[in-house]
Amino acid sequence: SEIEQQATESRVPVGVVQTLSEVLDDPHLKQREFWQSISNGHLTIQSPRPAWKIHGDSTTELRLTEAETKRG
Repeated sequence: SEIEQQATESRVPVGVVQTLSEVLDDPHLKQREFWQSISNGHLTIQSPRPAWKIHGDSTTELRLTEAETKRG
């Protein structure tokens, strides 16, 4: 937009502020699987996922004993 261009030329930091519905529908966040659905049985909401993903078991890296891995 014209305002963004003028601000950039004047070295004034500006940015677009999205509404909540725009953020929830953002294609980039959907592609990155940023949101997770959380339900309490009556209501389901969208919440950001943790910043990391863990795949598989890491028991040897954590040096857990067999008893510790079965505690659940």
